[in-house]
Parts: sequence; C-alpha cells; structure tokens
Amino acid sequence: MRMFNENKDSKNLNKVIIYFHSFFYEGKMIDELKEKLFEYDFKTPNLYMFFNTSENSLNSWVKQIREYIYEISKEYDEIIIIGYSLGAILAGFCSSMKEVKKIILISPTYRYTLNSETKKVFLEYSEEMIIKQSVDNFSLFLIVYTALISMFEYELMNSAAELLFIQSIDNSSLEFKRLNHLFKKIENNKNRMICMGSNSLEILEDKNSMRLLPLLINDFLRNEVENEK
Repeated sequence: MRMFNENKDSKNLNKVIIYFHSFFYEGKMIDELKEKLFEYDFKTPNLYMFFNTSENSLNSWVKQIREYIYEISKEYDEIIIIGYSLGAILAGFCSSMKEVKKIILISPTYRYTLNSETKKVFLEYSEEMIIKQSVDNFSLFLIVYTALISMFEYELMNSAAELLFIQSIDNSSLEFKRLNHLFKKIENNKNRMICMGSNSLEILEDKNSMRLLPLLINDFLRNEVENEK
C-alpha cells in the first residue's frame, strides 16, 4: 500500500496520530503539525489509495480505511485521527472503532453540495489533485463522496471516540451552522467544539490558525481542554 509518508520515532510513548488529508494533500501544513506535535508518531496515508473503483461502493472505501486503522492499532496503544475537510468526514467513519481513542475534525465538509459549479472547479484543478493520480473514475468518486456526507451524522451519533470539532465561523459558509447543530446532538462531557475566524477552506494556510491549532490539539489530547459551562 503506497503512503505519502510514514514516520516511526522511538521516542514516542506508543501513541500515533494518523492524518486524513482533504481533497488536496496539504504537505507543508502537515509538516508544520508534525513538527509541533513531535511527541507522537505521525502517519499520513493516501486516502485515495483505499478507493476501489471496481467495487463502486462507499462501504468498500470505508472498509479499506478501517482495515488500515486496525492494522496500525497492532503497533500502538492509542490511535488518534486528525481529519481535515474530506479527511474529517472519513475520520467520522472511524469514530465507532474501539481502536480509535480521539478524533480531531477540522472543518469537515458536512452536507457539502456537489453542484455543477463545484464539479467544474474540481475538474479545472484536477491535474493538481491527488484524486486525479489515484482514482480512475472521477464521476464515480463524486457519487460515493455524496453518499459519504449523507452518512456522516449517523456515524458520529455512534462514536466511541472523544471528538474535537474545529470549525470556521466564516459567514459566507453554512458549514458552521450545520456542524453546530450536529454537535448539539452529540454533545457530552468528552466532546468539544472550538470555533475560529479563518475561512474553512484556508484554515491550514492561515498563520494565526496554524499557531493555534497545535496548542488546541495538544490540550485536547492531554485532557486539558476545560469543560464547557
């Protein structure tokens, strides 16, 4: 199985962070997170390599990703997933796995609509997208992705993992309102939601956000996030 990068460090306390990328591979931003979260082993699988166009199935994609997580769990005591955009949605489908202890969901594309304009943008930039390199049938991917979004809420309702939502409050997007509504459904003393001012599509490119993200994530992983009142 081809991966973007695998990093095994003996100084780690047998905990691993698995980063689920968005539609694009955020190489520079991932490197920054990896550097600041140095206490943990860090893995960055290519999610598109688990996408099987011959089976034409959402279940197949999710099953392959879960099998990858299960195999990783044999090497570590604790698995943490950080997912961004598309990766946050796929991370939600791993939230019911007993092997996954905590999940950080950064700007998940919840209830995102793949309209004709969106597809046009995707196709225009397809040469730069990992999906173009790894998935033969782009139209099929869009169909499966739409199904993925429709099941996201159900998966989180059955989560066994602790969840941290980090979401933009950009007024030009409905994502915050939708995610806030979902969060209220699953709110408990373990789950957290933090709102930031960055545009959801640029949250990993914004310097202020990138200064804050590692601090917020570290606090959550160390159980230092204060309970909401």
